Amino acid sequence: MDDDAREFGQHFKQGGWRLGLLVARNVEHGGAGGRPAENRSLENGSGKVSMSQFADLARP
Repeated sequence: MDDDAREFGQHFKQGGWRLGLLVARNVEHGGAGGRPAENRSLENGSGKVSMSQFADLARP
């Protein structure tokens, strides 16, 4: 619980940019319709996922 409380405090103190950083590091820039380009995905090693996949993973 202490770790979670500290993490919450960091997000609260530093503002929304910290959450934006997590999205930017993990979400592939979308093309038309918000979908990632076919040649850039987890399969080719970019390590990024679509916004919808990221949202699904973020759900508790």
